[in-house]
Amino acid sequence: VWTLGTTAGANALEARIGAGASVTFAATGVAGAGASVTLSPASKNVTVGTTDTVVVTVRDAYGNAVSGERVDVFIHDPAGGVLGSNPADPNPTTTVTPTARYGTTDGSGRITVLYTAPSSAGVADSVDAFTAGVGAASVTDAVYTSVASGATDLRVSLSASSVAAGSTFVATIEAVDGNGNRDGTSAAVVSLGSSGGGMAFSLTDFGAPVTSVTLSGGVAVVYVRGTVAGSWTVDVSATGLGGDSAPVTIRDAGVVSSYEVSAPSSVVAGALFGVSVTARDAYGNRVAGANGTVSVAAVLASDSTQAASATLPVTSATLTGGQVVVSETYGVSEAIRVRVSDGT
Repeated sequence: VWTLGTTAGANALEARIGAGASVTFAATGVAGAGASVTLSPASKNVTVGTTDTVVVTVRDAYGNAVSGERVDVFIHDPAGGVLGSNPADPNPTTTVTPTARYGTTDGSGRITVLYTAPSSAGVADSVDAFTAGVGAASVTDAVYTSVASGATDLRVSLSASSVAAGSTFVATIEAVDGNGNRDGTSAAVVSLGSSGGGMAFSLTDFGAPVTSVTLSGGVAVVYVRGTVAGSWTVDVSATGLGGDSAPVTIRDAGVVSSYEVSAPSSVVAGALFGVSVTARDAYGNRVAGANGTVSVAAVLASDSTQAASATLPVTSATLTGGQVVVSETYGVSEAIRVRVSDGT
């Protein structure tokens, strides 16, 4: 009895009886039924939006390539990427769904498909396969994880869109690719700036001021303070990367630190004149929420601790939105100042 070896291919057997001539017998061993399915490449990172060739190989119990066997390949749900035909392979595959295909193995026991990664980074797709004799549960999945393609731009996001003057907020700066995915390899040096608002930046809350920051793992966090009320932007830029801006509104600090009083420098005794009063915070911003009552009095210009010779007819006024204008007269010809206080 001649038992062939375990390797598929041509086999030869020579037989001889005594001194007689030898006889050669030939037989070709063929692969048995498919017993294993492998996917190549094994688990790896794939750049977002790019395509890799996936090779599916079917072998028998002895490791021989099995040709002519249907094999199905698919991405487990939820799928981020898609599978497509490989135009470089003359052995075609057929679409089942965008995430599943099948084909018949060639002489090398293989089919190939193209895996296209999703446009978002951080998606892990498990690619699997099966045949009539080998279930998907017996096949080791190939896990392809999408990663950023490399930074093209900066992105800045703020912890708040509206902040009181003098209060700290956080700016997160990232290097991202064209699909908005962070590039974890970027160590770009980012310049920090603003359109106004008296912005200051620091690496701690709130330490020494800085004007730039170096990304680590494609990201950096900086602390920001603004002191001038208004609508501004925080701006970031770096060599070779597109810059970005994020809007922020700086509000007044909400606490009255002083009153700004404005009046004509000269007026005829007894004539009407206007006195404008504005509540200011510690940074000079009008305190829009100041709606209390203030006292108004005339004091000597030479010594504001001394009352003037006469009094003003309007001795109190109520602020609206942090300001008020009152009409006054003063009947004595002397240099005075108008003092405003709220009793605090």
